[in-house]
Amino acid sequence: MKMGTDPDLPLRRSILSRFVRSGSVPILICMLAAPLAFAQQMYKWKDEKGVWHFSENPPPDGGKAEKIEVKPVGGERPAVPPPDSWRNKELESKQQKAKAEGADAIAKKREEERRAEKCRAYKAELDNLTGGVRLFHLNDKGERVFMEDKERHERIEDAKKAIRENC
Repeated sequence: MKMGTDPDLPLRRSILSRFVRSGSVPILICMLAAPLAFAQQMYKWKDEKGVWHFSENPPPDGGKAEKIEVKPVGGERPAVPPPDSWRNKELESKQQKAKAEGADAIAKKREEERRAEKCRAYKAELDNLTGGVRLFHLNDKGERVFMEDKERHERIEDAKKAIRENC
């Protein structure tokens, strides 16, 4: 015999299908729901001995009884969130995460572009400093002031350091 097979399954299916076809399902539902409808009405009374009684039926001797309202067990049920609310929250969370990751990616790309531009500028400056050409700048009077070797070496070292940091 194979595991998971039930030899009585065809018989049970046949009984179930006959039950459904006979129209007995609505009757069964009514029979199951009837006690719930009647259980909502309760009576409370005190007998001659001073004992309190609670029952679904009024007192047997026809005495004075107070009808009491029966609340469902557990009291008021909390509002149930719509079945898709967790999906909506998850979707919002994913969208916020994607937006944040997108902003981070854009910021990272801009930072890389900025560093690449700095790298190109420092390399161009190093090429100018090591090119063997005498470098100068103009002073306030418009005269050429040539760079001394000491200053050139300092600027070459600064450019090499900046290249190591940015390239």
